[in-house]
Amino acid sequence: MLIGRLTLVFHHNAVVNALEFVDFIAFSNHDFIIGCLTSRDTESNYLYFNAHDIIPVQNLLENLIWNLLEDEPNKRSMNQITMGLLFMSMINHSDQIVISDSSYDQSVTMELLRYIDTMYKTASLTEFASQHHADVYTLSRIIKKQTGSTFSRLLETRRLEQACFLLKNTDLTIEDIAENIGYENLSFFYRLFRRTYGSTPREYRRNE
Repeated sequence: MLIGRLTLVFHHNAVVNALEFVDFIAFSNHDFIIGCLTSRDTESNYLYFNAHDIIPVQNLLENLIWNLLEDEPNKRSMNQITMGLLFMSMINHSDQIVISDSSYDQSVTMELLRYIDTMYKTASLTEFASQHHADVYTLSRIIKKQTGSTFSRLLETRRLEQACFLLKNTDLTIEDIAENIGYENLSFFYRLFRRTYGSTPREYRRNE
């Protein structure tokens, strides 16, 4: 990631820092977000965030640098929390991602992931294709190539993540949770949840 005089290069398994004169934030690589969902590894490229005017991101980076340089108590925990806040702040500014006009496959995949993230309850590939004036078959091929997964699997993963969040943080009934994430068939939701997490939603809530 690049900002001001700081370069942080993120990869799935390593973080490297260096100095640079730039006005962008960059994630290494353009498949970084997609790769996080699919555990894919790709050649190095960059996805740039035009973040030189985003004060919260700059403040978090300053805090992170301070924590790295100073030998403070609870240093590791503070760095982990700061990194989490940094990623959350950047997600809030995903509209600042700069993508080459020629990178259609990457661009449409990013749009699809945003669509699934926000519209998981009612999302469908047919609707997304219609909104983007694209062919369903072509989109399916692009999604599989870029993420290593299908639309249905990506949507299922997002819905179950939301189900876990609601089970841990709300008192909603399991029936209401299933409906809120887009599953009208409660039996199907139970089977899917058990297959994924090895427990029923009720057991998951109790253990959390």
